[in-house]
Amino acid sequence: MGYIRKLFPPYYKYPVFAFVGFEFVYSAFVLAISEAYYKSAALILPIAYRIFDDTVRKNKPGFDWSPEEREILEVYKLQMLVLWVISTVGVILCMVVIIPQFFDFNDRRGNPSHLCMVRRTLAWLLWFIVAIYVVVLGVAVIWAGLTAAPPLFTFTHISMELKKRSVHHRARGGV
Repeated sequence: MGYIRKLFPPYYKYPVFAFVGFEFVYSAFVLAISEAYYKSAALILPIAYRIFDDTVRKNKPGFDWSPEEREILEVYKLQMLVLWVISTVGVILCMVVIIPQFFDFNDRRGNPSHLCMVRRTLAWLLWFIVAIYVVVLGVAVIWAGLTAAPPLFTFTHISMELKKRSVHHRARGGV
């Protein structure tokens, strides 16, 4: 029973510092990647949509572009936005939890404490907040990871199909 009790607050400050520090680095890594993908999707997709719509209006044979495919790409952009927001919240949360680790606290009797938080209620509150964040980020990363292949395949397939049509059209003397 003693081992199970050690899984819950109060914690010693150095393991908390290490765990939340690693979570901070991971959240920053997810933030950077999702931000880059979201910004590139927000920049590239509207241009690609206009090109695809224009190709459909010209009734090019063999070119398929449907609202379902557009929706797949929009969901991908939404996934990157969700990851960006969640990881931003995580970076801020990790900073809020890490900052107290740099200070020394005294217990009620004035003795130096090596615990993360001297107040148990605050320790439990932060534990629940960080645990919920870790679960939410994990679910979001798994959601994006498992469902990222279809949008990328859709965009690549349609772009390559359009490129083939363009090369074929130019080879026949078109502009």
